[in-house]
Amino acid sequence: VKVGERFYGYYPMGTHLVVSPQRVHEAGFVDGSEHRASLPSVYNYYANTDFDPAIRPDTEALVAIYRPLFATSYLLEQFLADQQFFGASQLLVTSASSKTAQILAVLVAQRKERGEDTPSLIGLTSAKNIELVESLGWFDRAIGYDDLAQVDVDRPTVILDFSGNHATQLGLQEALSTNLAYNCLVGIVDWQHLRGKAPLPDPGTLFFAPEHAETRREQWGARELQARLTEAWAPVMNAIQPHVSMKRHTGFQELETLYKSMLVGKVDPGYGHLVTL
Repeated sequence: VKVGERFYGYYPMGTHLVVSPQRVHEAGFVDGSEHRASLPSVYNYYANTDFDPAIRPDTEALVAIYRPLFATSYLLEQFLADQQFFGASQLLVTSASSKTAQILAVLVAQRKERGEDTPSLIGLTSAKNIELVESLGWFDRAIGYDDLAQVDVDRPTVILDFSGNHATQLGLQEALSTNLAYNCLVGIVDWQHLRGKAPLPDPGTLFFAPEHAETRREQWGARELQARLTEAWAPVMNAIQPHVSMKRHTGFQELETLYKSMLVGKVDPGYGHLVTL
């Protein structure tokens, strides 16, 4: 690992990271630090940017923001397709404006463009983000959380929950009843409203991307998994680039302000934020 080389990977919100490089090769290395040994391998790998054609000056910001999310969305979309979407004719995506949900929508839309039989994709979002979700062009319809009566509950449905809002889950489950084909828990954007007094009829199944990555690595082999991710990433990046504007921030004070704004849902999803410490 040479002075001046640059590496893509997971870093703490700090100015420095101390690693113990192992399995070093020209394209990257694994951090073998003892306190990280129990983590899924994806969290401990650092890729040399000189050997990654996707990382260029004009795309580096997109890579930094979207690619950690891309793997989750790709693995989720592959899982759903393998399960033939659980026989559903519609997918309900909560927190549709979130970047992970946007990537999933791109992948589903691309499957439709290839002429494959794919369920309708319905984005559920807050009222202030409906216009953005509609403008993306990847969802068949956008519906506000305060207008869930507009959801067609007479169709077999998969819920893809990026929000975690208990009230939204309960309302959808009660309305769908036996038409709920699968309830997939992906994220907790609305972390302040994860619980409610009434228990959920279907607690849902957690989708943990690192576990699915390990399963695919066993099925396909590490090289094939990486090749498929690389092949799928480029068209997703091209689809997303026109829909996001970048904002840059410097220093810990700006980071703290941005982070607190994100926690209370005041960050505009039409922007990507990069912080330099």
